[in-house]
Amino acid sequence: MVLGVSMGHSNATYNQGIDAMEKGAISITHTFNAMRPFNHREGGLVGLALDMENLYSEIICDLNHVNESAIRLFFKCKDKNHTIMVTDSLRAKGVKEKVRFLFGNQWCIVKDGKAVIEESGTIAGSILKMNEALRNVIEGCEVDEIKAINACTINPARLLGLKKIGLIKKEFEADIVVIDDDYQIRDVYVKGVKQSI
Repeated sequence: MVLGVSMGHSNATYNQGIDAMEKGAISITHTFNAMRPFNHREGGLVGLALDMENLYSEIICDLNHVNESAIRLFFKCKDKNHTIMVTDSLRAKGVKEKVRFLFGNQWCIVKDGKAVIEESGTIAGSILKMNEALRNVIEGCEVDEIKAINACTINPARLLGLKKIGLIKKEFEADIVVIDDDYQIRDVYVKGVKQSI
């Protein structure tokens, strides 16, 4: 298994990010979120993620944490092997509006398609499912299908050093999710065995 630090939720500068990479950091968590904003004088970790093609970088694809143009830019800047799509989903994943739940010691509510801290309205996390994230990226952001699919299959496996998952290939574990043209899950296989869904 690959061991390394992921940089994120940080006010680090671009150069501090380079220094962290030299000391073993291998990825960026939640690109764009809770980090120093990118600008023309200081790129911060956003600039590092966009500049370093071969640095693994995660992005939350619910269209609330990061909008369509930023997602498109992210995928244009990165090569097809180093993007990682994440949901950042909380326990309220997939629920309807106005469901109230406790997250840590704060009450949250699902409102306008996102989970927010009830008191402040700040985004607490998402309610996104991975098949919906894939649809958002391909259909909503017009990202190349191969780049998008890699970002939720083989790339996370490589980052974690998992050598037998992430591809449909001889000698790989047959962990497969079958989706239809509307990105709805039709079948799930774990090690080649069809699961009840």
